[in-house]
Amino acid sequence: MSDSDITFVTGATGFIGHYVLAALLRRGASCTAIVRSGASGRVRLHRLLREIDEQRRDTSTIDRPHARTLHEAELVTVEGSLPDDLPDLRDRRVGRIVHLAADTRFAERDGEPFRTNVEGTRRLLGWADAHDVRDLTLVSTAFVCGRRRGTVLEEEPCTVIGAAAAPAKRHCDIGVHNAYEASKQQAEELCRAWARQPGRRLTIARPGVVAGDSATGRATAFRGFYVVARAVELLSRALHDAPRSARHAVTLRMPGRSDNPNYLVPVDFAAEAVAHLAMDHQQPGGVYHLTPPRPATQGDIQRWLEFYFDLGGGRFVGRRTPHPSQYTPHEAMFHDGARSVVGYFKDAPRFDTRRANAVLGAAGIACPIIDGDYVHRLLRFAQRVHWGRRVHPAAAATASDPESARGAVAARRAADELFAAYFERFLPEHLPRSTIARMTPVRATMRFVIDGTPDGEWVCRFDAGRLTCLSRGPNGLSEEFGYRATPQAFWEAVGGQVEGEALFMSQQADVFGDVEKALKMSAILREFTREFPCDPPRLMKYMSHLPPA
Repeated sequence: MSDSDITFVTGATGFIGHYVLAALLRRGASCTAIVRSGASGRVRLHRLLREIDEQRRDTSTIDRPHARTLHEAELVTVEGSLPDDLPDLRDRRVGRIVHLAADTRFAERDGEPFRTNVEGTRRLLGWADAHDVRDLTLVSTAFVCGRRRGTVLEEEPCTVIGAAAAPAKRHCDIGVHNAYEASKQQAEELCRAWARQPGRRLTIARPGVVAGDSATGRATAFRGFYVVARAVELLSRALHDAPRSARHAVTLRMPGRSDNPNYLVPVDFAAEAVAHLAMDHQQPGGVYHLTPPRPATQGDIQRWLEFYFDLGGGRFVGRRTPHPSQYTPHEAMFHDGARSVVGYFKDAPRFDTRRANAVLGAAGIACPIIDGDYVHRLLRFAQRVHWGRRVHPAAAATASDPESARGAVAARRAADELFAAYFERFLPEHLPRSTIARMTPVRATMRFVIDGTPDGEWVCRFDAGRLTCLSRGPNGLSEEFGYRATPQAFWEAVGGQVEGEALFMSQQADVFGDVEKALKMSAILREFTREFPCDPPRLMKYMSHLPPA
């Protein structure tokens, strides 16, 4: 391709995606990025790029020769989405695709992550054929290796299942940890098949566990490493009032070995590497592991987390961990929170990085040292932004757009009435018939806070399993603990679609007050939502019977 050709970028508003887009633009690439329909996608992308530009002017730990600012760069956005709505750009000269769009959820739900990661890639390859694009860079993951141990070579195919396999349960008993790994394996296999045609170049970048910026800790997604860190933070909060000697003698047995490698990599390094590999016409393609040549160990990460949260006592016990029935309460709290990622503690592949080191080293791109200072920057940033917990979009409406403001007010009012219907009608009506009503030891006062909802707070007092007090608003009642959630998280929880612990770890919900009691009560409330799941349509019969606000 020529330097004047367009680089088509998918997943540009994602965590890695907007960093890669910024790196491409600074290198002078003319980029067309696909964003979701409506103004919000474009606004979000330009806001993310502006944040990177401002951050770059302040500090950077990776020496880069590309001084061009993003305001000087050439960027066009087009509306669309994978897999169903790719734009027709045949009137432009698209010479390269950088494919970053991905669904990163570990558990299979509603067809994801296979719909986006596999079918989306399949559709994109068809789009490439229709546009005569012969250069593709796929951002995958180092963990397509699944449960492999030993050294994983860069050019070694890691696919253990066929791309034509049926989606359901394809990730079970096949050597991978989760559906995400299986879906990325299949995406790689599809791309390899596409690249077998003459004249095509395929570059597969496999980053490790991508975390925040090396200089600032900035991140826009909080998965992987952050799930473990969040679980440790909740444990620390549960032990807030314990003496320091007790905080540093917590029984916490974890799978794996302390000397197993941990493949944490800063997002800015991964982005610079991907951009260089995509634009380097001299390299013929291939697979590149974007992992530290000298990774930190699991023991290092443990010590840095314990130091930051003022805890101690955790230890790795190899591959034979206790059965969950043998967990101490604090172990149960940690493992419930970190359940989706603890499997990575015990599997210890070694990623060959010789090709990546040679190509990136010649360009002056190297992974920064992963040390305690970097990890503490990650934690400080994550806490400053509340682990990325989202606020309801309706709260962001401004008076500068009267029509949008009126619509937002109406939406908030409707949402407010639904929340009130749940707490003030549905809950009192169904609790007497629930398991909670038969649990006489249940005595607690708790507060529920719904983000972005006016007076969206309710205090509930349970005594001997009965709801004895229900009060709305930021009143003077004193709670022992509470829960704060986004509206979406609230409806997923009361609908029985997801466990509270998963919402806490995904930063869609939080607990405050006595954290240990809150997490125990969360398990009890989960039983209620299983017995009596609720969603907005079920509440419509109450809407005309609510007392005036």
